Amino acid sequence: MSALAKSTDSSATTGRAKPPRFGMRQKLALVSAFIRRPKLLILDEPFVGLDPSAAHLMKGYLSELCQNGSAVFFSTHVLEVAEKLCHQIAIIKNGKLVQSGPTAELVGDSSLENVFLEWEGDCVFEVSCIVGRRIMDIILFVGIIIYLIITAYTGYAAIEKLKGNELSEEKRIQRYWFSFLWNVASGCVVVLLIVMGPATLEETGFRSVSFLQGSHRYLAFGTWILCGLLSTVFIFQIAVFLINPSYRDSVSKQIEEKTHSGKVYDRVVNGLIPRTRREKSYFTATALAAGICEEIVFRGFLLYVLRRIFPELSPFLLAALAGVCFGAAHFYQGIKGVIKTGLLGILFGFLYISTGSLYLCMAVHFLFDISAAFLCEEDKYEV
Repeated sequence: MSALAKSTDSSATTGRAKPPRFGMRQKLALVSAFIRRPKLLILDEPFVGLDPSAAHLMKGYLSELCQNGSAVFFSTHVLEVAEKLCHQIAIIKNGKLVQSGPTAELVGDSSLENVFLEWEGDCVFEVSCIVGRRIMDIILFVGIIIYLIITAYTGYAAIEKLKGNELSEEKRIQRYWFSFLWNVASGCVVVLLIVMGPATLEETGFRSVSFLQGSHRYLAFGTWILCGLLSTVFIFQIAVFLINPSYRDSVSKQIEEKTHSGKVYDRVVNGLIPRTRREKSYFTATALAAGICEEIVFRGFLLYVLRRIFPELSPFLLAALAGVCFGAAHFYQGIKGVIKTGLLGILFGFLYISTGSLYLCMAVHFLFDISAAFLCEEDKYEV
C-alpha cells in the first residue's frame, strides 16, 4: 500500500493549484479504502484511470488482502483481470445474475471473454426471445386450462353415464382403468414438454426435499404439521380397517347405505369404491398414477407456468391458485367434491413450496387416494 501511496506524491509547484487528475483521485480513493486493511472491500471499476504500474501494485495488494482473510468484491469490464485475479466470478446482464461460480469451473477450457460473449447478443434478438418466451408461457397456460376443462367434462360425462345403473365389478374396473390411462398419459405429456421445452425437471419439482426458511417459515411449518396429521389419520384408518372386524363391518354398511339410498351423486361415487381383491388391485394402480401424475401436472408444471406469467405474486398465493384449478378439475364430484379437492390441492401446493420438491406431495396424495380402498370389507360385495 505504501508503494501505491507514494505513487500519488507530486512535487511542489508554484502558482495556482490545479485539481488532481482522475487517475490521481482514483489512487487517493483506493489508498483511503486500504489504509484500515478492511475485512470486506467493495470496489467499482477499481482499475479505471490507473497507470500500468499502479494497476500492478493494486493487483498485488488485493491478492494479499484475500490471502489474509479479507473478501473483495469488485465490478469490472476488464475481463482478463477478473479471470486472473478472482476466485469467484458472476456475470450480470440487464440487472440479472445470469451465471456465477468458481472461475475455473465457469471458464473451463475457454476464456472468460468467450463465456461473457455467449450472453451478449443483439438487442432485437433479445427482445424477440423475451416475447417468444412470453407467448410460449401463455400457450402453456391456455393448454392447462383446456386440460382442466377436458378433465372436468370427461369426469362429469362418466358420472352421468353411470347414473341409474347398477355398478358391477367390470364397470368399476373399467372406470379405474380409464383414470389410470388418463393420468399416465397426462403425466407423460407434461414430462415430455418439460424435457423438450424451456423448463428443467429440477425447476418443476424433481429435486430433493429442502425445508423452506425465511419470512414464510411459520406458514411452511404449519403446512408440515397439517400434512403430518392428515397422513397419520389415513394410516390409522387403514390400520384399523385391517385389524378391526367390527370397524370393517360398520364402514361397509355405511357405504352400502349411501350406495343404495343416498343422493344420485353419492350413489355413484360410493358405488365406485372398490370391493373385491381384483378391484382393489386396479384401484391401487390408479391411486398411484394419480398421486404421481396429478402432482406433476397441477403442482410442478402448473406452478412453473404461473410463476413465469405472474413472477411478482407470492409463491404461496400461486400455490393457492393452482389448488383452485385442481378443485375445478374435479367439477364432476359436485360442490362438496370441488371444495374438498380444492382445499387438498392448496395444501399440497403449500407442501410443494415449503419443501421445494414433489416427492412428499406425491406420497401424501397417494396415501389420501389409497385410503378409499379401505372403506369396504374385502370381497363382501363380490359379484
